[in-house]
Parts: sequence; C-alpha cells; structure tokens
Amino acid sequence: PEGTTSNGRGILRFQPVLYGMEETQRIHLIGFKYEYDEFSPSFTGGNIFFHIFRTCMQLHNTLCVRFVPPACTPAPPRASNGEQTEAWIQSLGDVLGSSLRLRLLKVGMKEKHGFLKYSAQQQRHRSWW
Repeated sequence: PEGTTSNGRGILRFQPVLYGMEETQRIHLIGFKYEYDEFSPSFTGGNIFFHIFRTCMQLHNTLCVRFVPPACTPAPPRASNGEQTEAWIQSLGDVLGSSLRLRLLKVGMKEKHGFLKYSAQQQRHRSWW
C-alpha cells in the first residue's frame, strides 16, 4: 500500500499503514518522482480537464523511479513501542527522501486532504465569477 505522497518538493509523513508491522515482514521503499521544467504532470487539485490538457501539451514527461535496496531499508523495531516505531518511520522517510532528493515534511495526509478540500472550494467559488 502507498505509505506517503509528495507534491514534488517534499515527502509527506507516512500513513499509519506502517504501524504494527512485525519484524519478519518486509518493506520495499520505491519512490516515483516526475521531473519537469514548467508543468508538473502530477495532479494535486484544480480543474482535472485543464490539467490533462496541459499534460498532453507537454512534449516530454519524465518519471524517475527509485528503488531503495533492502540492505539500505531500516528493519522494523522488535518491540511495538510507539516511540521506537516513530523513529523507524522517520528513518524510512529519511532514506526515501534521500533517494528522491526531497525533504521529509511535517505534514501528513490529513493536512493534505484539508488543503485539497479548501482548494476545490476556492476553485468552485472562482468559477461563479
């Protein structure tokens, strides 16, 4: 499952899907990052049709895929101590961020959804003018 997301400038905190993992479970860190000059092909909000149109008008889009080798991926903590789990998740974010050359942000999915909701409301409000 997807553990986090990005706006292309930074990686959001990981989702709670990683909590409660056992030491025997494996995790694969794979990062996807669009490299672009003028317009990001990642849809983050606004008018979807305008976004698709602009994406199709770009002659070149590049998707960079980074796979972090298992040897470089921190193992989950042996005990289900919340503090150790937080430190482990932070280290996963650091490794993934380093791989993608992005910084780890202090905001998560809840804040992202709030922002997207606000953005959609603003978009609807502007469309009435």
